Amino acid sequence: MTGHGHYEVQRCLREQLAQLEGEVAQLDRLLAEHAQRIKEVDAAETQAGAELAAAMLPALTPEAIEQAVRLTGYAPLRQNDLIAARERERATLQTRLGEIEAEPRYRDRELLRAPRIGSLVREVDELEEFRAPLLQVWTLSAHPRRDRLLQVGYGTDKYSVGWWRMSYYGDWKAGDELLARFPKHGSFAALRAELVSTRDTLAVYDTRLAELREQIAISEALEREHGERTDALASLEARHLEAAQRLLWGYLRSLGMADLADRLAATPDLAIMYKRLKGMEAKREYLEGLANEQLKKPRQELAAAIQKVRRDIVKWGRPKMAWQNMPGEQFERRFQDRSERYRKRRERYQQTYHTVYAFDGYHRASLVDDFLWWDLMTDGRLDGDFLPGVQEFYSRHPDHRYERDPLSSFDDSAAAAATSDDSSRASSLLDAS
Repeated sequence: MTGHGHYEVQRCLREQLAQLEGEVAQLDRLLAEHAQRIKEVDAAETQAGAELAAAMLPALTPEAIEQAVRLTGYAPLRQNDLIAARERERATLQTRLGEIEAEPRYRDRELLRAPRIGSLVREVDELEEFRAPLLQVWTLSAHPRRDRLLQVGYGTDKYSVGWWRMSYYGDWKAGDELLARFPKHGSFAALRAELVSTRDTLAVYDTRLAELREQIAISEALEREHGERTDALASLEARHLEAAQRLLWGYLRSLGMADLADRLAATPDLAIMYKRLKGMEAKREYLEGLANEQLKKPRQELAAAIQKVRRDIVKWGRPKMAWQNMPGEQFERRFQDRSERYRKRRERYQQTYHTVYAFDGYHRASLVDDFLWWDLMTDGRLDGDFLPGVQEFYSRHPDHRYERDPLSSFDDSAAAAATSDDSSRASSLLDAS
């Protein structure tokens, strides 16, 4: 078979790069869909756990706690003294509310802070009104040397800077500039008297305004705290019950399928809810495993293949390669069309993934040791040996055979497509030769 010149090799390399990058884009799309599906599964699992815990512990009473302990064996519900903790918080909230309500700045808050008529607000408004013209004068007098002129007594008999000093002329210039802004005063001495009076009066006003605003802030903070503690008191029962239910849910998640079989035998409704929770956990594990094995790992291989193709594009673009040929057998092996292989792999993943994601027959599970959710979710017709949990199960039960439900509505065509022979599963994505 004849060789292929570098122009043809370069063209095929660019086509191969486009194909690989296109497949990465497809896998990225599926990974984004997977991330959204996992959020949905997590939300459903959270709801299932909350509903089960609420059914097992409907109230935070001694009777309800004892019933939950009998159903689950979770003794810490009894030992943690959850009711006492709730009552301690109730007492703390009620005590603090009484203290706030006795505080004059809370009790008289309307008289103090009502807009336009509250005593504190009214005084602030009056001081701001008196302060406004003084602030205009002080702002107009802003100058880099203003404070120095007032400090050294410029314009008065106390000014003692000699005429031979440079600062004397700097003060003189600054004084003239300030006086030009206030021509009605005639002399800097008159202007100085007004500026000193303005400065001192503003300081008195600002001190009083700071005190008033602090009082207003304290009153507002007391009102906010009263509202927050009132809300906390109103939600006290629900919050402590939810906290106890979360403890119970955490314990339920740590159990195996068969751990509550005997305890829930007499409560079929709770047994079904428990199966749903454990099934949700298994579903999440399987979906993550599918995405890891059939999306993330292939994507890593594709990324490595893309880097090699880019290096080869550079290599075959060098002048010294202009007269080089790629042998025909190597060329055919290197540039065979893999689009169908990629398509089949994606379809196999999507069919298996959808089968697991759409499963909702949790009630058909069995509360027995070593129950394999994969069998139930796929009716035992899809290969899950690449998943760690399934692998581990079959290593412990090499003779396991799943007995299919004769009434199952499982789609056999999907199973056939998902388990079809695809030689690409064992071959590399790109021939590196």
